[in-house]
Amino acid sequence: MISRLPPVARILARLRQRFHPPPPPSPAPSSQSATNPATGSVFTIDFPYAEVGWPLEYFPAWYYIARPVSRVSLSANGRAVPLHPLHRPDREAPGYGAFSIYLVLADYLDVIDEQGLRFVLEADGEPEVSLQFRVAPYILEPAGQFRPWRAARRQWLNTILRCPDCHQSGLQARDQNLVCDHCQASFPQHQNWDGLNLLNGPLEEATRLVHKTDPVSAHVYDGTLIHKVEALQARGGWALDVGAGLRRQVFPNLVCVEIFDYPSTDVRARGAALPFQDDSFDLVISNAVLEHVPDPFADARELVRVLKPGGELHVMVPFLQPEHGFPYHYYNMTRSGLRQLFDAHIEVDSHRVEGANEPLFSLHWILGIYAAHLPPGERERFLDLPIRELVERIPASYLDDPLITALNPEAKWLIASGHTLVGRKRAS
Repeated sequence: MISRLPPVARILARLRQRFHPPPPPSPAPSSQSATNPATGSVFTIDFPYAEVGWPLEYFPAWYYIARPVSRVSLSANGRAVPLHPLHRPDREAPGYGAFSIYLVLADYLDVIDEQGLRFVLEADGEPEVSLQFRVAPYILEPAGQFRPWRAARRQWLNTILRCPDCHQSGLQARDQNLVCDHCQASFPQHQNWDGLNLLNGPLEEATRLVHKTDPVSAHVYDGTLIHKVEALQARGGWALDVGAGLRRQVFPNLVCVEIFDYPSTDVRARGAALPFQDDSFDLVISNAVLEHVPDPFADARELVRVLKPGGELHVMVPFLQPEHGFPYHYYNMTRSGLRQLFDAHIEVDSHRVEGANEPLFSLHWILGIYAAHLPPGERERFLDLPIRELVERIPASYLDDPLITALNPEAKWLIASGHTLVGRKRAS
């Protein structure tokens, strides 16, 4: 029983499954999984609910098919579902594969039946195994607004766009490109994606959705932000989320900016060169983004530039969080560091720690990584340590202990207290 485990183990027991999944084909407990008893094939969607509850959904999934196959596809109530590759080291073995599902519910409204959506995994065009998901009735109406709202946002965006290269207005559509009248910079538009692309060159190619194989940020907005966005909508105001990730919710007046062409992305652009005129938005959001950019000061200047005078800035950054999003996690920030990004231009209304930023989340994350990267014997010993011993024993006394010496080096980078760089100046 989890309740009878020592304190550290109680906190971390559920993390063992996430970091060290059981031997395939067993699914994780927070998954929907089905097996074909005739063939032994397995199809698992790593999603803890059996109900689609948002207009946009992100499902990481994996499968096992014993017989050799040349092509794997997926359908929902008979309609094809686009798949995107997903790197799953825990499923790298013959017969295994993984993919991401970006489900735009609007594209399936006319095929949803009383049971919801039946996802069928097909091998070389033949049904192999299926999973049934209910669809929440309350989500059908907002899902139906996804395309109209998106079209209306694009129409409004056309009035405030400016070239991210020369910073002038005057972008014109030419031969499936947006071209700047002033500097002639050209931004290719995607045939299979209805957002606006304001990236070009190597960055545009490197950040297409097909190349993003890691799990994405697909969180939902909390009640406070929802209220602010909806209040803006009532008075004709506009909100901007920079580095939005994949957002499951949709709002008519919320513009999502990302470098990846997720279904929720309205504009592909860099946060350091936003393609919008000055003073365009009433609310600007940046949630867990500035640690992932090489120059947070440049991005901060852009967030302020596109915000209307008197508009509200909502920024969240990590402090004591492990390294994540490698290799693109550059800076964690103290409270003084975050304020320094904006002090010259923003009057602070509040500065707080709340929700998933509470200290216990840091402990949970850090200790979970530590436990996951120890050899099995030391892992069990670590999980059985009372919290009192970890707090009261001097850490230096562990330096020769296997709890430190046997820790996987990769984990040390993820959760190190600090690190040292020694270098030499290059010859001119």
